[in-house]
Amino acid sequence: MLHTTVTQLIGQTPLMSIDVPDRNATLVLKIEKNNPGGSMKDRMARSMVVAALQDGRLAPGGTIVESSSGNTGTGLALAALEFGLRFIAVVDHHAAPDKIRMMRALGAEIRYVEGDFREDEVAVVERQKLAAQLGAQLPGALFMNQSDNPANPEGYAGLVDELLGQLPNGINAFVGCVGTGGSMTGISQRLKRHNPAVRTIAVEPAGSIVFGKPGHPYYQSGTGTPAGDEVGKVLDYGCIDEGVQVTDTQAFETARYIARRRDCSSVVQRVALSTRRWSLSPLVS
Repeated sequence: MLHTTVTQLIGQTPLMSIDVPDRNATLVLKIEKNNPGGSMKDRMARSMVVAALQDGRLAPGGTIVESSSGNTGTGLALAALEFGLRFIAVVDHHAAPDKIRMMRALGAEIRYVEGDFREDEVAVVERQKLAAQLGAQLPGALFMNQSDNPANPEGYAGLVDELLGQLPNGINAFVGCVGTGGSMTGISQRLKRHNPAVRTIAVEPAGSIVFGKPGHPYYQSGTGTPAGDEVGKVLDYGCIDEGVQVTDTQAFETARYIARRRDCSSVVQRVALSTRRWSLSPLVS
């Protein structure tokens, strides 16, 4: 098939199996890094832009503003190119330099939040405030507010359709990171509509407040909800069976372990588990 826009390459990402020693299980990674922007956030970013254009909140030639650690920003930069929009990404010191370069290469304007922050402190609250302020002040601008935007979880419908087609023997459990809650909610709700018995496990960084545990700084970027911020309105706790926390050390060491064993240069954060029995290691993220 001949495509005419980069965003037409979103989706249809492959699966990769991971051996689970001494378990009657097959762990399957959905390789979302194969999306054109390098993450699953491409799906929801385009979904939010399309919804805003359709309902008139965003006019042709308008400006998108969003707080991002990099992945959502890259997805929005791609969508902005497709629809001829301006995009301003509000970031903090945690944003990876390669993601900043990617957003700039795609035409995004980068705004850093001001302030003295600890190295392990994610400045999500300050990012949200600045993004909302810019969205309100700039003519023709819209703050996308992915945490509360219903088009966020709607953007993952295609991913679930892909999983069901790629795993014809069924999915017994789904494990995914939870940040805004958009992907976890969108995927879990649709999997349970297909099979209510599917077990859904949401993973957050130790220090995140999504499941009510005490908040403290953490290094994991792009996931969890730090202390001082509010859990996104898109998160539906009713479709989540279990919440699990992982420490920075567990997350980073597991990513390195899988990358070295499977020659996988970037470990995705969303996992489908297809087996007659399921189990979850606290090291899986």
